[in-house]
Amino acid sequence: HRDALYASDMLIVALKSLDLFTHIADHPQTLEAICQTFSINRRPADVLTTFLVASGRLVCNQGVYSLTQSAREFLVKG
Repeated sequence: HRDALYASDMLIVALKSLDLFTHIADHPQTLEAICQTFSINRRPADVLTTFLVASGRLVCNQGVYSLTQSAREFLVKG
């Protein structure tokens, strides 16, 4: 139950606080670039991106994060 709460909190942060999906739609990035772009520390960024990959919202190819098709369709502004 607790993990489900954290999962929804992480998704809300990615969507509302960071607008991560809209940004990554136009700019696939490494973890380091995500940290710099959003001014967040590596550990929370790693937890967030790991969750988003595991939940099918991001893919990581050779260290570069990009959106899955469903994330592009449903989670990007505009």
